[in-house]
Amino acid sequence: MSKRSLMELGGLLVLIAGVTSLGPAEKTLGAAARIIYLHGALVWVAIIVFGVAALLGAAGLLAQRQRLHNWSRITGQVALIFWGGYLPFSMWSARAAWGQVFLADPSFQRAFRILAVTLIVQVIVWLWPRPAWISSLLNLIPFTVLVLELYRTQQFMHPDSPIRNAESPLIQIYFYFLSTLCALLAIAIGRCLSKLNPAG
Repeated sequence: MSKRSLMELGGLLVLIAGVTSLGPAEKTLGAAARIIYLHGALVWVAIIVFGVAALLGAAGLLAQRQRLHNWSRITGQVALIFWGGYLPFSMWSARAAWGQVFLADPSFQRAFRILAVTLIVQVIVWLWPRPAWISSLLNLIPFTVLVLELYRTQQFMHPDSPIRNAESPLIQIYFYFLSTLCALLAIAIGRCLSKLNPAG
């Protein structure tokens, strides 16, 4: 991995940390809302990356292109990193909002199920990297499970679309900016993973 890639990755991490620390306070949660913004940005980017991995996988299966198979595999790895990374921030934000972590909440149960499925898929892809189309086929599974879980899981403690329903336009603009930075981080991680594996 090149020094430039590492600097790009480190710079984005520092920038995201700085932007998070300067986020606008919320009238009910105060400064504790900042970690909730980051939690939300991470989960939305993770969902998008899951979708991209599935789309690349489907395109690879249809076109039978090695490059699409490789990028589906790499994007699936990025999705696992983001989903796994989002969970600790989710627990942190739950403690900030509710005073404790309710692991029995359906949103947490859903998150752990998706993580388990994604982890199993990535382990299988790692153990059996050939033929390449296997990774494309398997990367359809986490996104399918994600969509089904989002559709069928009811909210208990977690509010529905808190950013979209926020009264302050500043909070919405800030959240979209933070989400964009997290998306750029996902791209940077994908590029680093592709350089670690020349086949990508």
